[in-house]
Parts: sequence; C-alpha cells; structure tokens
Amino acid sequence: MTSDTALNTAYIVLYLLAAATRAPYARAARALPVRADRRRRAETLLLIPVSLGLMLLPLVEVFSPWLDRFEMGLPMWARVLGLVGFAGAVATHGWTHKELATNWSPVLEIREDHCLITTGPYRLVRHPMYAGFLLWAWSQGFALSNWLILAAGVASFALMYLARVRHEEALLHEAFGAEYDSYVRRTGRLFPTRRKSP
Repeated sequence: MTSDTALNTAYIVLYLLAAATRAPYARAARALPVRADRRRRAETLLLIPVSLGLMLLPLVEVFSPWLDRFEMGLPMWARVLGLVGFAGAVATHGWTHKELATNWSPVLEIREDHCLITTGPYRLVRHPMYAGFLLWAWSQGFALSNWLILAAGVASFALMYLARVRHEEALLHEAFGAEYDSYVRRTGRLFPTRRKSP
C-alpha cells in the first residue's frame, strides 16, 4: 500500500466515523416534537452547496482521478498534518453531538425539552460545531492535497456560517432569553474569548 493510499484510507475511515457518530443523535432528535420551527427555504437550499463542498467533492477526489488537476503537490508531512487536523475536526464533531444529544438539529428548530447546553466545548465557545467544520474544511484540503477541495470546503463553511449563525443565535435568544444573553457575554462564537467581568 502506498503512503498516498494509506492516507486516503485513513481519511475515509475518519469521514465514516463522523457520519456514524451523527446518525444516532439525528434519529433520537427526530423522535421529539418540535416546539419552535424557524426553517427557511433558503436554509434547505443552502445544504446543497455546503454538502457538495464539505462532503461530496472530497469523496470524488479520493475515489476518482477527476480532480487530479487541482493537486497541490504537498509533501507527505504536510498531508499527515492535514489528516491530524481532520481527526481533530472529527473529534470535535463527535464531542459536540455528545454534549447536544437530542438538542441537536440540522435545521433551525427548538424541540420539546430543549435546554441550553453550556458544558463540554460549549463552555468555551457558542458554536464549537462550526469551529470543527472550519478545521474540517482547511485540514481536508491539506490532507487530500487539493486546491479545489480546500477552496470549496472553506467557501462552503463560510456560506453556512454567514447564512445561519445569526438566525441560530436569534432563535436561542428567543427560547432562553436572559440565560442565553448571559452565555453570550462569557463566550466567543468560534474561538474562546476572555471572560467579560459583570
């Protein structure tokens, strides 16, 4: 097995691990009644380019030669570093799902018995799943040594983040009021921030 094949295989194993981690939480969340639904048609349409850039194009790169002309020619150590970053992104993905449990939803909605999660990675930042996807986008581009994968991943992340985070925060403010406002004051959106004094 060549080092390129080994690296691609490790990438696929991590990719499948991320998908398997999310599946049980998605099933459990779907079983709960929805209390507040703020889904927008644009949000549903947004999932198409985001899925293409972050999820589907990398698989095309791994399983076919179609995207070879976008090869970066990175040395193996840089690709391994990208794979380590990708493993960190997958770990963050799993950790956030574990903390959210049935509070997770792929769309803007609040379910029955929804509570504000401020533990685990949410103790440090309000949107650790987005932070994980930012790391995912960058690191898979380097792990696969492909300019198109890197650019599409970063663009997909930016599209998802800019289109959704403001609406998510408005929904959480509506659902949790002062408790959420207090949480906002002591956390950053994507990166930890210095706690502000009361």
